[in-house]
Amino acid sequence: MFWLAFATASPPAQHPSPYRAAQARGLQGLFQANDYPAEAVRNNQQGSVIARLVINPAGGVESCSVIYSSKSEALDRATCHILQARTRLSPARDERDSPIYTVVITPPITWLLMNGPGVNVRYGIVPKPDVELQISQAPSGISLPTEFSVDYEVKSDGKIGWCRSSADSKVPTVLVEVACNQTNMPAFQALQNRAGRPVDAVYSAKYRFVFGKP
Repeated sequence: MFWLAFATASPPAQHPSPYRAAQARGLQGLFQANDYPAEAVRNNQQGSVIARLVINPAGGVESCSVIYSSKSEALDRATCHILQARTRLSPARDERDSPIYTVVITPPITWLLMNGPGVNVRYGIVPKPDVELQISQAPSGISLPTEFSVDYEVKSDGKIGWCRSSADSKVPTVLVEVACNQTNMPAFQALQNRAGRPVDAVYSAKYRFVFGKP
């Protein structure tokens, strides 16, 4: 048996996004040295960009926004331009097994000028959890701290649809239920597609469980 003690940090931010490095492995091949913006080369600008992509049901990038800037407008702009023009990812699927809008966070895309223009997509970067929860006792076989992600659907009316462990997460059902209950707490604004129409969409939130006294 385990008992939920209390949560630290805030509830998930408005639509925390999945960090699907496995889905995004093809990004490395999207960027070529000759993609380096001439303006950035002239100004000796380099740096890393992390982008938030909205993947439509057809697998294309509906929109791209920079959530971690390189501090160079030219590099940020080039990153989103290339991602929107060249990226194709598999969207999540709803309860009817139909493709659905999916929000994806890219790995860091690093523009470098060390030995001439180049671009590196860095994998293996572990994101910080959206929420940390303190529990007085963990389920049998689980040591603390432990981290995992849940995927959840936000319906076009802003309500939570389904919530479940991400495909790469193998954790006890009881912890998934606690995380999903936390995910259900905030009020959400539905994602809007390019036409401005609210649509169902899939997001993820990363949780970290640590030991805490009740």
